[in-house]
Amino acid sequence: MILAQHRQQMRQLLTRQPDMTLAELREATALPCSLPAIHYALAAMNLTYKKRRLGPVNKNGKI
Repeated sequence: MILAQHRQQMRQLLTRQPDMTLAELREATALPCSLPAIHYALAAMNLTYKKRRLGPVNKNGKI
């Protein structure tokens, strides 16, 4: 169960390191829950979780 204290901890962690993965968040908070549970908790907190592509979109290197 993800409690208010866990949500606060996740918000602080993401403030310091916004590109943390769901697995890293789970490990940092020591929560014994599934990754979707963390995703839903972040969504309920109105925090988006979206990774950006750093490389080219296609093989030609053109965007």
